[in-house]
Amino acid sequence: MTLFTGVALVTGAASGIGRATAIAFAVEGCRKIAICDRDAAGLEVTRTFIKDVDRQVQGEFEVLVLEVDMLKEGDIEKMVNETVGTWGRVDYAVNAAGLFDLPRVWCGVYTHTNQDS
Repeated sequence: MTLFTGVALVTGAASGIGRATAIAFAVEGCRKIAICDRDAAGLEVTRTFIKDVDRQVQGEFEVLVLEVDMLKEGDIEKMVNETVGTWGRVDYAVNAAGLFDLPRVWCGVYTHTNQDS
C-alpha cells in the first residue's frame, strides 16, 4: 500500500530538504518522481538514493531528472511541461529550491535593512 499513488515533482532535490522530500516520496511508495535542481551532480546522487529504495522494495520507480534554474521562467515552464509530457500530470509538487541573488524588492514590497543605510 502507498500513500502517494500519483506523480511527485520536487524542486531543490539535489540536496537538503528537497533531497529528503524526494527520497521520502519513494519510501512512502510514490513510483513516479521528477527531481529538479540546477545542480546536476547533486540530482544524480538523489536519483541513486531513490534507486536504492527501489531495490529494497522492488517498486519499479521512474525518476525524471531535470536540471532547472528556478530563477528562469523558461526553465520552470520546461520542467512542468516535461513532467506532464512524461506522465500526463503532476499530483504532488514540493518547492524546496533555495533562491539566491534575488533583488531586495520582492512582490513590490521594499524591505529595509541596516545595509540600506
